[in-house]
Amino acid sequence: MTSLAPGAVVVCGAGISCGECKPCRRGRTNLCRSYKTIGFASHGGLARYVIAPAGITLDVSDSGLPMDTLGLAQPMAIAVHAVRRSGLAAGDDAVIVGVGGIGAFITVAAVATGARVLVVDLNPERLELATALGATATLRSGDATLTDRIDELGFDVDVFFEVSGSRPGLQSVLEAAPRGSTIVPVGIQRGEPELPLGHWTLDEMKVVGTVAHVFATDFPEAVRLLGTRDDWSDIAPTAYPLSGLLPDALQPLLDGSPAQIKALIDPWIEAPRPADHSR
Repeated sequence: MTSLAPGAVVVCGAGISCGECKPCRRGRTNLCRSYKTIGFASHGGLARYVIAPAGITLDVSDSGLPMDTLGLAQPMAIAVHAVRRSGLAAGDDAVIVGVGGIGAFITVAAVATGARVLVVDLNPERLELATALGATATLRSGDATLTDRIDELGFDVDVFFEVSGSRPGLQSVLEAAPRGSTIVPVGIQRGEPELPLGHWTLDEMKVVGTVAHVFATDFPEAVRLLGTRDDWSDIAPTAYPLSGLLPDALQPLLDGSPAQIKALIDPWIEAPRPADHSR
């Protein structure tokens, strides 16, 4: 790829695939047998300059989106991929358990299909955010069972996204999932949960894994979805300098008390600033 002009604004997928192995030839580049990610296998984006293959960059110079908004393209692409994998379509019903750094974007991507979406979380503020992102209904965990809330809404759920990675979250999905539905365990479960394999067989349940994204198909849609809202400050209100990475971004995440859904890092600044999502 040589079509990028100097000064072009690009978003980067970070995941590097070989393009030659069987998964790559089938378009499943996220399952490449030699897959590696900038930021894990090599130095990543926490620097003023980063080298990345042109093939995993998308020219978004004409998108009209601010840099801070474009910084959300990669997590949005992960959400787009999860929704693609689920097969969710217009007229379907979906449940999303967990409105965190990926669950919020899955809400946007799921709503964009034309499905009705029920979002579950412990945090009332996160549920307010889900409503702002287009969710049809919400449930605060503990206020009612997921099964009861689904019945109350009259939903006939086709797809469940378990994004919290928690054992109670997964258990609520397993109890509520009707015959023939699809479960997408986006959150990584710790330990080895007991799974009702016999029940899944007899009820023709579908369990769909999802990891990362396919750059060629998921990134353009992610950028398109970012353009459907005028302001993403409710997702990423603040940009932090590199010196704020640990205390302001990573430590709150590790403590389970992040102040915002996504923390933007701007290596060109010396002090935190409000994120610019204006167009």
